[in-house]
Amino acid sequence: MNFASRSTVAIGIVAMFAGIVPAAAASCTNASLSGNFGYSAQGNITKQAVASPYIGPSAEVGTASFSGTGIVTETATLSANGYFFSITGEGTYDLNANCTGTMVLNISPLGTTAHLNIVVDHGLLEMRAIDTDAGFIVNRLYTHY
Repeated sequence: MNFASRSTVAIGIVAMFAGIVPAAAASCTNASLSGNFGYSAQGNITKQAVASPYIGPSAEVGTASFSGTGIVTETATLSANGYFFSITGEGTYDLNANCTGTMVLNISPLGTTAHLNIVVDHGLLEMRAIDTDAGFIVNRLYTHY
C-alpha cells in the first residue's frame, strides 16, 4: 500500500470516529419507541384553531409513556395565551423504518385531537414532533429518562 492509499484510509478512519461520516442508518419500528419521556412544547395557537381567549403563544411541559406497540399516553400542564390547564393525551404512533412517523393524540379535557409528524433520533433517546393541524404552530422535544 502506498503513502496516498494509507493516507486516504487514515483520513476515513479519523472522519468516522469524529462523526463526520454517518454511521449505518438506523432501522425503526414501533418497538423502537418505548419507555418514559419528558417533553416540552412551544409555539402559537391561531384563531383558526380555538376560540378566544386562548389564541396566542402556547407552552406545554409533561411526561409521555410509549408502549413499544404504538400506544402513547401523556400528562402535562398547558399554557394557552396565559391560561393554564392540566391535560392528558391518549393516542397512537406509527414509526417508519427511517425513524420518521406520525402520532395522533386525543387531548382531554379540551376535546381536541392533535396530529403530529415525528422523528426519533439520538440513538432512540430523543423524539421531535411538529403539530400538523391548521392553526397550531407548535413543536415538541421528547427526551427519554
